[in-house]
Amino acid sequence: MNIFEKRGKIIRLLILGIVVSYLSIIFMRVNLNLFYIVASIGLILIVTSLILLIKHWRCPKCNHLLDTRKGQNSDLLFCPHCGEKLR
Repeated sequence: MNIFEKRGKIIRLLILGIVVSYLSIIFMRVNLNLFYIVASIGLILIVTSLILLIKHWRCPKCNHLLDTRKGQNSDLLFCPHCGEKLR
């Protein structure tokens, strides 16, 4: 699995965390304890995915963080630091 496939799975985990956190608002009116549980799960998913993004969005050769600016990820073929081919 290359870094782009890993990143895609981590982004899906992040989106799941956001959706779960958003859905916890529904439980706020039903049961406050359930709201806290679901909101906590969503927050844990979000924080975990952000940590994993920072950990895995690195060059496999030089271990530098790769650029995450909008529009550059689709054109990212080589590491901007060492020149290693990424795709």
